[in-house]
Amino acid sequence: MQQRHGTLIGCTDNIVEVELSADAMLAQGEIGYIELPDKDVTVQVMAEVLEVRENSCVMQVFEPTEGLCNGLKVTFSGDPLSIQVGPGMLGTVYDGLQNPLKELAHRDGFFLKRGSRVDPLDSTKMWDFVPTAKIGDTVAAGQVLGCVKEFHFEHKIMVPFDLSGDWEVISIESQGECCVSDTIAVIKN
Repeated sequence: MQQRHGTLIGCTDNIVEVELSADAMLAQGEIGYIELPDKDVTVQVMAEVLEVRENSCVMQVFEPTEGLCNGLKVTFSGDPLSIQVGPGMLGTVYDGLQNPLKELAHRDGFFLKRGSRVDPLDSTKMWDFVPTAKIGDTVAAGQVLGCVKEFHFEHKIMVPFDLSGDWEVISIESQGECCVSDTIAVIKN
């Protein structure tokens, strides 16, 4: 997808207005990053599109807005504000953007740095995966392919809900340890 851009044209508290480039088609709820120069680096300040107008949009900024000024570049991600779910969530305390606070504090100290982001789920921790589907099975959206237990809670790994029709399981991990970034199964239509 081609990156879409805009230019900051107004800021009041945590609400900003962005003038859109001619090719920027946006959706409400989409995430954008305001590029704020800070010493030798550019900090990306996250914001969500609240309202789309003819040639501009209104966004809510999730961090302090000190230093934001007209003329700053805004890059739109094409992705909605969303969270990641899976093993490792239970017992973790998050901020409103699903940054694990303990990891942020360990990395940044008592006061969080602007633009700080941490993966919400530990991609190195291993979990015991138990498959419920097998190679050759026909599956559909929402069908469980396998499970991972976290304490007494069972996380179900499912066929994505946005897929339609029947799909065939081409490969699936056998029972054993996997991390949240591993490919558990491959399916084809």
